Amino acid sequence: MTGLKLVTVDDHINRLVEDGQLRRPVAGVVEIVEPLTPPRAVSMTHSPDGPSKLEIGDTCIDIWLQERRMQANLLLGDAVQYSNIQTGQDLNLLAH
Repeated sequence: MTGLKLVTVDDHINRLVEDGQLRRPVAGVVEIVEPLTPPRAVSMTHSPDGPSKLEIGDTCIDIWLQERRMQANLLLGDAVQYSNIQTGQDLNLLAH
């Protein structure tokens, strides 16, 4: 359709995959990778009397121990999922 040789198209697609602009979910299929916004700075300060200050970028939130525990339970699923993804990638590298 473009009039370009297959080798030229394949070379450009490979370069875009290497640059992280495209990904290959399965052989012969490419998808556009949506760019992520850069992460903001995150910090938490615990005070001796109970509350903590959670800072994300320019936002500062005062949270209590019970709220921290609820948030930890919510984030645990993300941590396990990331761990499983990383384990799968490591096993794929060892297998190949």
